Amino acid sequence: MSISMRKQSASLLAILSGKFLRFSLLSLILCASASVPTLAQVTREDDANLVHHVGLPVYEWKSTTEEPKAVAVLVHGLTMHGAVYDSLARHLADQGYIVLAPDLHGYGRWTKLNHQQSKCEDCGAGVCYQKTRRDLVSLVDSVKDTYPNLPLYMVGESLGADMVMYTAGQRPKVIEGIVLSSPAIKRRLNLVPRVYRDVCLIANNPFRQINLIPYMKLFASEDPRIIDEAVNDRLVRKKLTPWDLLKTIHTLRPSLSYAEKIPKSMPVLIIQGDKDRMLNCNAVVSLVKHLRTEDRTVKWFANRGHLLLETAYLQDDTLNVIDGWLKNHLKDTTMVQASVHGTIQASNSTNTVGALNN
Repeated sequence: MSISMRKQSASLLAILSGKFLRFSLLSLILCASASVPTLAQVTREDDANLVHHVGLPVYEWKSTTEEPKAVAVLVHGLTMHGAVYDSLARHLADQGYIVLAPDLHGYGRWTKLNHQQSKCEDCGAGVCYQKTRRDLVSLVDSVKDTYPNLPLYMVGESLGADMVMYTAGQRPKVIEGIVLSSPAIKRRLNLVPRVYRDVCLIANNPFRQINLIPYMKLFASEDPRIIDEAVNDRLVRKKLTPWDLLKTIHTLRPSLSYAEKIPKSMPVLIIQGDKDRMLNCNAVVSLVKHLRTEDRTVKWFANRGHLLLETAYLQDDTLNVIDGWLKNHLKDTTMVQASVHGTIQASNSTNTVGALNN
């Protein structure tokens, strides 16, 4: 073979090798793209787009890729705000839930207002639970008018759990189920030295605001990351007046009566850490006794403190419990709705009755 023919053969071989390599790489890319599912994109709006104004600033999370299958309203606890649920909200929105979380009166974005703007006619202060309860009921009504074909669930932690129980009793036919995390049923008496110091300061000046940071560090969580997160969050309230705290105590007293108004047909999930230093976690037993619902599930988490959901540091087992409970009850709701509309003849849904797990 001549030198020119060898050169032509080598050139042709190089061209074919290059084409084969490009074809192989393209095939690998296409196969990889086909095997990897498209990740849902979650967006957050700081002002929810609802058909009716509800008097509360409301955050909203939605997936841009998942078809909406339900709505979840998340209610925060004492000192917190709606956006503390950002991690949980994104987790749920990624699965197709439309998630809403309000700032209760006197908390979160309300603290940016001046004294006159934040004043409430009902109780004369920024923190106002009477108005909060009414506005939460209005929020549920507005959500149902905005998304009439989607089932609605409510989730609350601590004080937020009590607010959820109250709202469920007011709108038993609208809410499909509720999740109560560390419900504020009975306070734990923590007579640490800081308490005596603050009592003396209040005695000298009843209008003095109480610094809550030392109490957050002592009682909010067993996880130092969660404590640091709350302390460094500029929207978490770090001070409250003695009057605000007294109103909070007064608001929590009828919690068990709220539980009694929850209908028998409404599913309830209760999650509780056994190392809760903020509240008496054994009060969950009393709560279960006052619930009339036949579908109640209680899940205890070992070595966990008060804050379970209002944090970016969510535990996988916590999420698994909530995901499983919502999935099972959403399936039951879908079957019942289908039966009502005649697409199936009868519902095979059954109640999941949980037991106290120690």
